[in-house]
Amino acid sequence: MLHSFAEDGVTITDHHTEARRFLTHLEREERSGRVCPADWSWIVPPMSGAATPVFHRYYDDVALTPAYVHRPPLA
Repeated sequence: MLHSFAEDGVTITDHHTEARRFLTHLEREERSGRVCPADWSWIVPPMSGAATPVFHRYYDDVALTPAYVHRPPLA
């Protein structure tokens, strides 16, 4: 499977790697004085969540504007 992905130029990753990448991003944003809001339930993977470094943290869950938001369909 990995060979097929590589042959087509498609990358694949795992939740442990992505959790570490997110924390690196979070640290860079905080060092730059920016908040990095996140919804814990979206950041923590459903499988082996407690085994990832993103599990044992709290995240600011604030709405920043401007933003793309869902709205009800027009009637």
